[in-house]
Amino acid sequence: MEILGRDLAGTTRTWLDADFISGSAPTSLDDVAVMIGGQSAFISYVSPKQVNVQVPDNVASGENVPLVLTYRGQERLSTTINIKPIVAGLLAPREFAVGNRQFVVAQHANGAYVANQSIPNVPAAPAVPGEVLTIYGIGFGPVTPGPVAGRIAQDLPRTQNRVQFFFGDTEAQVQYAGLVPGLVGLYQFNVVVPAGLGTREVPLVATVAGTGLSQTLYIPVRE
Repeated sequence: MEILGRDLAGTTRTWLDADFISGSAPTSLDDVAVMIGGQSAFISYVSPKQVNVQVPDNVASGENVPLVLTYRGQERLSTTINIKPIVAGLLAPREFAVGNRQFVVAQHANGAYVANQSIPNVPAAPAVPGEVLTIYGIGFGPVTPGPVAGRIAQDLPRTQNRVQFFFGDTEAQVQYAGLVPGLVGLYQFNVVVPAGLGTREVPLVATVAGTGLSQTLYIPVRE
């Protein structure tokens, strides 16, 4: 999650390998610390106006959960937030928004992005039926085997809840849904592009345990 404000930190940087201890992410970065529900959050980025953290997995769900950010031991922000078991989202930054459509970030097997000429400065091509795309997200809930929050994922931890992808009304095969090995808290989905979609910008819908995400996304396909 992103925490926005002012005078939140004295430096600007992301966590580095040296900040990890025995595979565990830092709970203090350049004298910035965040407590959520009385538990230490894991801090991935600090700057005077923004701090990014991963919420601890032992924080109880509920409304008005206290969040306190301190810098050099001094309180800089105190507020409350709502905690839910799953708050999922797919990677879809502003750079992939064109006109009134937000495109998802997906990659071909060669690492190129799935896009068309409507996204400037992105060397890419539309998706084609039968190929396997890689799509990324956060907040998709528990995995098995289950690393705790703040730990580098090992092997292939798969989501416990079923994740589905639909290209328009057509459900796609999901070959893998789980955490990215070697990273913290990032989910990866290997999705097979269905046939019969034509050549167009197709609405992309993802669900977790039968519940759809709040995002409205598109992906370009070509027969």
